[in-house]
Amino acid sequence: MEKFLGNAPYLSDEHLPSIVSLQAIAEELDSGKVTPAMLAQFGLTHRALLKANPEAAAHDDEVDQIIERARAS
Repeated sequence: MEKFLGNAPYLSDEHLPSIVSLQAIAEELDSGKVTPAMLAQFGLTHRALLKANPEAAAHDDEVDQIIERARAS
């Protein structure tokens, strides 16, 4: 988490709820309490924070692409 946050200067106080959630989920996962739902929530929250990066607008999220293809079919 420290490495991620240290490399995400674009995150601000408005992202604090997601950051706190991500940290709490990471602690649970690190303690060995791994569930599919927890892994999924970690991934969703992490991707949401990555998308907050202004530079990320130039790159599409792979998961979003998969979801869009599934909706179109």
